[in-house]
Amino acid sequence: MIMGAARLGMRLAETGAYATGQVLRLFWPVRAPSRPERGFLCLSDRIALLRATVSNWPLLAVDRIAPRGTELTYRTVNGRRVHCRARTSDLLETVIVSSGFEYPVEHLRIDDDHPVVVDVGAHIGTFALLMDSLLGDRPYRGVALEPMAENFALLQENLRANRVTGFTTVQAAAACAAGEGFLRTRGQPDTAFLDPRADEGERVRTVELGELCHTMGLDCISLLKMDIEGGEHDVLAASWPFVAERVKVIVLEFHEDGPGRDLESLHMLLEPAFTIKVLHRGPTQGVLIARAHEAGEHVGG
Repeated sequence: MIMGAARLGMRLAETGAYATGQVLRLFWPVRAPSRPERGFLCLSDRIALLRATVSNWPLLAVDRIAPRGTELTYRTVNGRRVHCRARTSDLLETVIVSSGFEYPVEHLRIDDDHPVVVDVGAHIGTFALLMDSLLGDRPYRGVALEPMAENFALLQENLRANRVTGFTTVQAAAACAAGEGFLRTRGQPDTAFLDPRADEGERVRTVELGELCHTMGLDCISLLKMDIEGGEHDVLAASWPFVAERVKVIVLEFHEDGPGRDLESLHMLLEPAFTIKVLHRGPTQGVLIARAHEAGEHVGG
């Protein structure tokens, strides 16, 4: 009874937040901020990006006071419903990915007749939802890889809630080899990473990218997105023959942690097979796009 009343109250709050957001649009114009050349968005631009991306953005008030982990449903302006956990980074991730702020959509458009998209580090599914929207009614095949159990449950829930059937979900972490490992986190669910030195944490299955794609019958990847909190250096090196021969475009959130694990080392690894463009770069991380030398005519942007 109490749980049912709580769920009803949350649904009423979500509906009220949507109505409030729509009314405020009449009096408070919405604008999407541009990315600053250096540093981060100021507070007013963060609010502007939230309002430009999420229809029921006033639900943020509930998000800030609800018990941590309480599930809330945000509605994006393009009609997606995204289940997020209160007082976590889920909403931020939803906003920056759904808006194209993190991964500019002009670099994600695929011209292949039957695209294949692999999302490594899928979190709660925001990138998969974005790609499903961009691909429209075209037939495609997607794989969303996420090791953390709580994230994986929300990933599946968000794909179901939005009737996304093109993505297959795999609960595993990309690694240098198949087996098992331990996840560590820096406090937020989008910061979980595979620590090869750890002997405690959340035990997860590990897969090697080329072997996984071979098992799933994926011979050519139109777009590989990767956000694995620093593990990209080892994973790309371990799977390099497959990546160099079978992947057309990589969209990568890179992390820098000193010599050998920085942007320069990624350039050295990728340049023999890819043309690289850094889309944005902060003090310790950024996003780049790498296109296979012969893929220019296949993928727009």
